[in-house]
Parts: sequence; C-alpha cells; structure tokens
Amino acid sequence: MSCLFNSIFELLQEYLPKHTKNTHIRKIVCKYIKDNLYEEIADETIENWIKIVLDNEFNISSTDIVDKYIEIIEKQDQWGGGPELSIISKCFNVIIKVRHESNIIATFNCTENPSFILVLDWTGDHYEPYQKLVI
Repeated sequence: MSCLFNSIFELLQEYLPKHTKNTHIRKIVCKYIKDNLYEEIADETIENWIKIVLDNEFNISSTDIVDKYIEIIEKQDQWGGGPELSIISKCFNVIIKVRHESNIIATFNCTENPSFILVLDWTGDHYEPYQKLVI
C-alpha cells in the first residue's frame, strides 16, 4: 500500500466506519476521479491534472486518460500526490498540510467545512503521518 494512503488512513481511522480498510481511501479517490473528471479542484480540472501526471511522471500521452490513470492509481503500491491529496481533502472534509524538514511546503484545502487538519511528513520520496488537529 502506498505511504500516502497509509498515512491518511492512520490519521483518520478512528473517524472512519468501523470496518474500513486503508484501501478504502484509494477506492474513494478513484471513484471520485471517474465521476468528476471535469470538476475544478485547486483551479484545475481533474482531467488536466491527470494529463499532466501521466505525461510528466509516466511519459504517457493517451486519449483514454481516465482509464489509464485509474489503472495506475488502483495498484495498491502506487504512490499518490497532489491530485489525490486534493480529492482526499474534498471527500473527507479535511485540510492536508505537507511538511518537509519541519516546514510546511504544501497545503491542500479543497473543502468549505473542514473538520481536521492532517499533517504529513514528506521526506522527498515518502509520506509519514505526523499530526491530526481538530478545528
């Protein structure tokens, strides 16, 4: 399982339904992408974010971008990044802050009514849960 999805799950698990597994967060993100491709999050459509990630990270230019991206992101060991953090922020009503060397380097606030601030540590290639703050 990806360290990003594991970290989010660890910070939220006591607030999720009882039998939720860490893979559930990944499934929610994938379903959201499929159902909301043209929605704007953080001033960009999900479709455009996916195109950028596929091109920059995987060197893939595809006309079937949603299926290709979902195929990649559904893999349990696949990383997640900005698009997934934005969607998690929106779906779970949380603000996500990413720290690197004790400095906040990114904030994902895609909800109007956040319940928590989740802080993740980023080493440059790995996420770790750091802190959950109640708002």
